[in-house]
Amino acid sequence: MALSDANLPTFDPEGRTFYILGSSGFAREIKNYLSEMHVDTEQVVFVDDNSDDSINVMEYHTRINKDPMSYSIMGVGHPKIKIKMADEIKGRLFSIKHMRSYVANSSEIGDGCVIAPGAVISNNAKIGRHVLLNYNTTIGHDSVVDDYSVVSPNASVGGWVKIDSGVYIGAGSQLIERIRIGENSIVGMGAVVVRDVPKNHMAVGNPAKFYSFEEWEEKRR
Repeated sequence: MALSDANLPTFDPEGRTFYILGSSGFAREIKNYLSEMHVDTEQVVFVDDNSDDSINVMEYHTRINKDPMSYSIMGVGHPKIKIKMADEIKGRLFSIKHMRSYVANSSEIGDGCVIAPGAVISNNAKIGRHVLLNYNTTIGHDSVVDDYSVVSPNASVGGWVKIDSGVYIGAGSQLIERIRIGENSIVGMGAVVVRDVPKNHMAVGNPAKFYSFEEWEEKRR
């Protein structure tokens, strides 16, 4: 697993501490990725106020102040939580690209990203900060995925797609080329999206229909 290609930041694990904010199953997957990158598990520390095997946020900030060269990444898989945690993360951010993923050399990857096994990022794509591309996701050529967004397993994003910040793309969904998914919107599991989704909306079904969050909550009752 290397971080030297496709504009991913490199780091020197020797003697450094790696902080993962969160302690959920996804955070523990990140710890496994680090282990595959030959980072000693004793160097990996979870940060979570509500977990017995983690340090709390206050202790994390204290440690970072003493060692600002340590590394940090968000180990959460939901945009809203990522955004809430943004002010808490300190130290040097790093990104993870799993060795069984593919990132084109012409693409750009921001800090704090996780590129999971099987993910594919095609030519000239731009991935923002703190983005999660989960198992077997595909990001088409010239597409943009903005900060804090999450693309769930087996989702496929066509070329020239713009995914705004804080968007959640559900597992197995498909986005055709040249559409835009508005800020903070959610694309439901298995949805097929063939036109622009307004911000703060749900997109569900095949072809996807759009609902404001208020309409969606009413529909679910």
